[in-house]
Amino acid sequence: MKKRLFSFLVVCALLIALIPATSADTGISFLAVNDSLPYALDASTMPFYSGGILYIPYDIFNVAVLGVYTSYNPANMTLVLFNRDFKLLFYITDGTVQDEDDRVYDLPVIVRSGMVFVPANYCVSYFGASLNYLVSLGGHNVYRITTGSQVLSNSTFINQADTLLEERAADYLALTEPAPAPVQTPTPVQAPTPTVTVPEPAPPAQEPPGVPDPEPEQPPEEEPEPEQPPEEPPQEEAPEEPTEPEEEPIPEVCPVFLGVSRELVDWLSDQNLRAAFFLTREQIQANPALVRELHCQGHTIGLQGEDSQTLAQANDALYQAAGFKTLLALAESVRMDPAGYLLCLIDAQDVPAGTETQDRLALVAFQAEEAGLVDRLNELAENSLWNQLVETSSGLYSASLDQ
Repeated sequence: MKKRLFSFLVVCALLIALIPATSADTGISFLAVNDSLPYALDASTMPFYSGGILYIPYDIFNVAVLGVYTSYNPANMTLVLFNRDFKLLFYITDGTVQDEDDRVYDLPVIVRSGMVFVPANYCVSYFGASLNYLVSLGGHNVYRITTGSQVLSNSTFINQADTLLEERAADYLALTEPAPAPVQTPTPVQAPTPTVTVPEPAPPAQEPPGVPDPEPEQPPEEEPEPEQPPEEPPQEEAPEEPTEPEEEPIPEVCPVFLGVSRELVDWLSDQNLRAAFFLTREQIQANPALVRELHCQGHTIGLQGEDSQTLAQANDALYQAAGFKTLLALAESVRMDPAGYLLCLIDAQDVPAGTETQDRLALVAFQAEEAGLVDRLNELAENSLWNQLVETSSGLYSASLDQ
């Protein structure tokens, strides 16, 4: 296990980008394609989560740069996404999908107010694009589909689109929030003014004439005492302000799991976290539906194998289960034929010359079915920033920060 943990430290050379930590969800979500925001903000087309899976409106694939065509037949309750090489035919009532090789498996779509929403991560990656989970400066979710032809990086896109995002968010809230009811001001009732009769005062009594009163004696005038200057209060020394201890940076971790379990997938879904899973051919074939669910929820899937032949067999099983193949593999040694895979090493002596490590990110490996795993993950998620190992459009692997 220690060797496996070290192996993931050396793959840090492939971790090339960190996306800032997500903020609180404002309830507003945007869809972006490359460097544009093709959708006006509307509740009928806004992305949403269901069962831990992000769903997006199917007609986002009509955007020309994606190169995908769509055909929705509400009478037959079918939806087709296709291009020259690939096809996904959704049977909406049955909750299944058929691909270009006529394989049929469970993959439900959701209909809301006449709009069909499809599993975002599965459909986007099936047609060769990438889905980026971003957060705007105002705290809104931004789901950005990239094809490799985008000009702006994720951070630059968020900064440059901020004004437009906030304007659309303000317009949306103005239309959806009910106007406050006018306050009724009661009309004051004037009480009758009472009439008060004031009696006239009696005339003063006349004193009889007599001897005038003597003038009272005036007391001798006292000389004023000289004014004393006011005493200055003693100067109090200002208390020294306490020095706040410097906050230690929150550690960043990148958990990866060897194998998969139902309990683990449910916990990640409840926490809205994504991770990387390395699976053998046997693990993929034992539960293909769970593997598809991993992919739909946006988790990264890699392979475990002893050599290039076993990795190829695992990749074939992955394609049969979920309709895609991966380049990421966990291997015993770099001396084996890599056959085009990007390898995560598990032995220090096999580290290639020039491999770099990255101190700010710690890769942590877990056996998916080990006892007490959820308790350990709860502590890890509470005390650290959670990262995900993901594939970029360049074929390298980076760590994108999750909430």
